[in-house]
Amino acid sequence: MGPEGAQMLIDNDRYIVDLVLNALFGKPQYPPGISNQRRERLESMRVVMGKSVLPVMGMVRTFASRFPEEAVRAKVTPEWLMRRGSQSFPEVAEVWRRNGDKGYAWLSRQSEEIVQYVTGRLVWDGQKAVTLGKGDR
Repeated sequence: MGPEGAQMLIDNDRYIVDLVLNALFGKPQYPPGISNQRRERLESMRVVMGKSVLPVMGMVRTFASRFPEEAVRAKVTPEWLMRRGSQSFPEVAEVWRRNGDKGYAWLSRQSEEIVQYVTGRLVWDGQKAVTLGKGDR
């Protein structure tokens, strides 16, 4: 993703799990005039991403399902994301810091999306990612 990608996510109010699910399951809307070679390359990337990312996302969801939702929510916070980001991706964490309140708000919504996904409340409905209510899982 890198710093530029992090800034684009913040500026466009977009979140990672939703983007991954859309990339894997959604119907891409390629720009008009894109070459067949470029389209095939992008489709190939979607397949590779699906084979590598989906199993990891499934393992995370399976692991998190062993804990009550409240415990997951208490662990996955904006502060936790910042600590983890600072350790693994310091240049991305710097983008979050530089954005001040806007960066913190984005981290808050991102942490909520992660909690919803790993607790089984954020699912793909065949067209888009949707959040289920507590009784809908």
